[in-house]
Amino acid sequence: MPLQQAAPTLSVFIPVYNRAHLVGRAIDSVLAQTFTDFELIIIDDGSSDESVAAVEAYDDPRIRLLKNDGNKGIPVTRQRGLEEARGRYFALLDSDDWMHRQRLQRQIAFLERRPSIACVGGSVQKYRPDGRTAGRLVRPRRPEDVHVWLLFRNAFANTTLMGRTDILRAHGYRADFVVSEDYDLAARLAVHHRIANLPDVMTYMLEHDGRTTRQHGGESFLTKSAIMKAQLNRLGMDYAAEDIERHYRLSRLKKADLKRWPDYLDWARQWMAALFEANRQAGIYDPQAMRGVLGLIWAQSCLVAHKRDGARRTFGRIIGNSPSLHTARLVGDQINARLRSTGRSAP
Repeated sequence: MPLQQAAPTLSVFIPVYNRAHLVGRAIDSVLAQTFTDFELIIIDDGSSDESVAAVEAYDDPRIRLLKNDGNKGIPVTRQRGLEEARGRYFALLDSDDWMHRQRLQRQIAFLERRPSIACVGGSVQKYRPDGRTAGRLVRPRRPEDVHVWLLFRNAFANTTLMGRTDILRAHGYRADFVVSEDYDLAARLAVHHRIANLPDVMTYMLEHDGRTTRQHGGESFLTKSAIMKAQLNRLGMDYAAEDIERHYRLSRLKKADLKRWPDYLDWARQWMAALFEANRQAGIYDPQAMRGVLGLIWAQSCLVAHKRDGARRTFGRIIGNSPSLHTARLVGDQINARLRSTGRSAP
């Protein structure tokens, strides 16, 4: 497929591996964008199905189809996409997802207005294979909040990411992160740059068993733990192996974790107080954002405990151990809302 002569404003990148039945919808959503000054780089990562033929069926000069010599994996393929990009902006899309028609226009306008922002993401509407909605992924918007959230989990939906190509290329994807390479990149970017999210839905995601994140559960924990450790080390935190496992659960807490760790709330209160104090000394994160994120995580932890222990005992823990009065009120409001939905009230 021929190249455009002039460098485009934007390079859109789709990595493909055995997605012949889905990649067409992804391509169609890019070609239908209201913003049109782009090249669409598609790299086939050694597919054994008809993915290449599905891409070659398109006759659009903006499409560049490249092929890896065998299956190299997502990090290597994404890095090649970055290296091949000719646009000053770079946007990602997974081959089983599709874009909102105004995604590129909205994100480029945002980055043009805010030169201090290196990257921007957005919300994701998820769908089941039968077409029913499956919830929405909403990420923190302000750069200060994104930075703090990265301590606990990826604050981006990778399939919504758009950034300045030179900055993304300078940091790049690391091949040793077989999974969570997007989280690793975001955490490293946030050390030197401001990154944000738009509240609007930028991408539609198909939930299915073949998604890469569902196939690497064990590896995902190990790589995410390594990313978290690097950030905790920057804060100067002391920790044991079990602290890392509990820290990982902070934003993913379930009732089963509380059965495994009956003292989890007590540990969480002390751990979050230590995080706040470490940041007060290191000055890495915005203090207000740090307090807000920790307060929200504390509220969510107490809500999970409420399901196990009941409202009266949970309220006692909150009032006696809350990191702040504001957080106690936040938790109380959330639990009261949950109780009102069931026709009950807090003690």
